[in-house]
Amino acid sequence: MNSCSILFWLGVALSLFSCTKELSQEAPVQISSSSGDFYATIDGQYWQGDSIRQAVVAGGTLTITGVGKTGDALAIVLPGLQTGVYELNGQSAGYALFTNLGDTTNLYLSNGIADSSKAGGTVNLTSVDTVHKTVSGTFQFNLYQESNATSK
Repeated sequence: MNSCSILFWLGVALSLFSCTKELSQEAPVQISSSSGDFYATIDGQYWQGDSIRQAVVAGGTLTITGVGKTGDALAIVLPGLQTGVYELNGQSAGYALFTNLGDTTNLYLSNGIADSSKAGGTVNLTSVDTVHKTVSGTFQFNLYQESNATSK
């Protein structure tokens, strides 16, 4: 990955985890960060977005973010708000990333890596409730970090 790509992904990661909330003018659906669960199994260990968990719709994009108490952060970005299966791969507009906010040099990605066979997966968005401001679904993907050749 060249230095421009690294800077781009680092910028994306940092922008997803800003400390303030912004409401979108083009899509005023702000999904609550005070209720719901966001959890995963990462490297065989239970992980929960228990410090921050939110879903934000802006510009036709759904961004689901969770941050654990240790600073581990998982984000899923989908190019829409419709129910269905979203593919995460080298050709998709949607992607996922995982990092620790204290050390963003270890950024694991589903897309944008040289060997696309090492990462990718799916997100199945099963419910979108704009009245109660919730989204539900499941996901399964592998994320890859090129600089140290490791996966999550």
